Amino acid sequence: MTDHSDVDSRAEPLLVDDRALVEACLRGDSDAWEALILKYQRLIYSIPIRAGFSPVDAADIFQSVCLKLFEKLATVRKQGNISSWLMTTTSRE
Repeated sequence: MTDHSDVDSRAEPLLVDDRALVEACLRGDSDAWEALILKYQRLIYSIPIRAGFSPVDAADIFQSVCLKLFEKLATVRKQGNISSWLMTTTSRE
């Protein structure tokens, strides 16, 4: 098992692996949470836009998905690849 305690969550979000970000978030690291959201904000926002929602509605869906992620982060099964969870959750919203 890899030790991610030395991961700098303030590093470029795309360069930090999901598992390390999630673990840091679960430890209460607000910088990791910000990095996780920055990493996936385009993905989350693009799904409702492609489905025909207005930018305002897409922003509401984005906020809802981020809140669900915050609430359920500890229970996400594949923490190393959170994009699948985000795509499914966003599509359901």
